[in-house]
Amino acid sequence: MFGAQGWMLILPSLILILGVVSDLKSRKIPNKLNLILYITSLIYVFVYAGFTGVMTGVVSSLIICAIMFPMVAAKIIGAGDLKLMLPFAVCIQYGIVFWVLIYSLFWAAVLGVIRVLIQGQIKTLFQNMVTITTTKSDENIKLHTLPFSVALLFGWLSYLIISGGL
Repeated sequence: MFGAQGWMLILPSLILILGVVSDLKSRKIPNKLNLILYITSLIYVFVYAGFTGVMTGVVSSLIICAIMFPMVAAKIIGAGDLKLMLPFAVCIQYGIVFWVLIYSLFWAAVLGVIRVLIQGQIKTLFQNMVTITTTKSDENIKLHTLPFSVALLFGWLSYLIISGGL
């Protein structure tokens, strides 16, 4: 059913699915889960791609960490989302990880607007935008949050569809 490349899509997909389930259940992605996933990813990549694949995966992890850490520091995404991307990045080439992140940011925006519309808080969203742009402060805004892991999964699925991987 799967060729060698098809098998390489299973673990990254499973990593994101487990992250989404955990995030939706508890609004957290536990460190223990991330550690298990990272070690599993290293073993998985070693079996399918050898030591060179592991080194490429570690470089991918470092690149995604460098890209996502400023977003964590700015509280745009949670640290659990960054930690979830580390084992994912081990399994995927860094160019692909970059595009998954870009698609994920798009999905986060779309899902955020959908959530605001469903909750009937579009007025609050616009008030927040005006407050941030006019006062340069976010002290008096009401945050609209969503689990970014869902956007990560959607970003991965988008990449697979666009690239013809599905």
